[in-house]
Amino acid sequence: MDSVAHCNLLLYQFCQVIEHGRGSGLMTQVPDSFRPPGRLRIRQEANEDEIGKALPEAVIRRLDASLRLLGPVGRAAPARRA
Repeated sequence: MDSVAHCNLLLYQFCQVIEHGRGSGLMTQVPDSFRPPGRLRIRQEANEDEIGKALPEAVIRRLDASLRLLGPVGRAAPARRA
């Protein structure tokens, strides 16, 4: 389970404990403002390093189709003259 999903699970369970305490009369001394306002969730922030790095499928297909233009690669490739 990733950390955001785990944090959301813990937050949900915490809110359930508060509501149980309120419903059973165990938290009569705690003010109503302590009650969570609706369903709380932690959102996963976008990874700034990854934004904009993905190439569209059309670009990937075009690059793949043009690989032969690069010529041979690797150790077996002949040395190019400068």
